[in-house]
Amino acid sequence: MRESAKGIAEVMLNKDVADFVSVKLPGAQIIVSDDSTASSHQAAAAVGSDVARIGKSVVFVSSERTAVVLISAAKRVSRQKLREATGDPRLKVAGPETVFERTGYAVGGVSPLVLPDGVETYVDAQLFELDAVWVSAGSPNSVVELTSAQLKELFGGRSLDLGEEAAG
Repeated sequence: MRESAKGIAEVMLNKDVADFVSVKLPGAQIIVSDDSTASSHQAAAAVGSDVARIGKSVVFVSSERTAVVLISAAKRVSRQKLREATGDPRLKVAGPETVFERTGYAVGGVSPLVLPDGVETYVDAQLFELDAVWVSAGSPNSVVELTSAQLKELFGGRSLDLGEEAAG
């Protein structure tokens, strides 16, 4: 079942993300699901979308850097491409505790829309080819749909080819 960002579902929203959406993304609606949206397949089922239109946020860290990569859930992040793009050969996928410490979000709820200062965001260029993409709204049961125009406005200057085909 899907619910809008109004009423009872409101208590399950990440307030910072909800405020950002309300101010910066007029017309966008956060969907709060009774079911989890923490995995890409769960998010796709919750909104009735193909998994390729789910934008997953993958957190990479090194001692000096935190990078969030937004990429289609149908792909995986190429560590080599990310390391080349950032110039940081030590970047690795963050574990759950580190994800929370560096981003303020639990795994499955990392929103690319509101991140702490110093966290870099990179968007795989393939997402800009889609008419719209669903991303986490900051909790493991909420998502928001971003149009291609909104993606470009928010992240246009930071898009790179960072993907590779997902295994199996």
